[in-house]
Amino acid sequence: MSKDGIVMMVLLFIVMVISAIVVTIQDETIEVYEKHNEMQQRAIDNCRENKIFSDSIINILEKIKVTKITIIEKDTVSNE
Repeated sequence: MSKDGIVMMVLLFIVMVISAIVVTIQDETIEVYEKHNEMQQRAIDNCRENKIFSDSIINILEKIKVTKITIIEKDTVSNE
């Protein structure tokens, strides 16, 4: 095999390795992006559930005419 043939084979091998690395990086990037989107969707769903829960509590309190709620932290209440 001539010197040019060996150089071409080495270059082809290098191109194949680089292509494999690029494909792997693309696959990993897509996977990370999909996981990120999934986490964002879960966070949005949790916020919606919390909003619905909060709204239902507010509706109940409005129905029983509760106009003021004082929240006392347990550390400030004496057991004496």
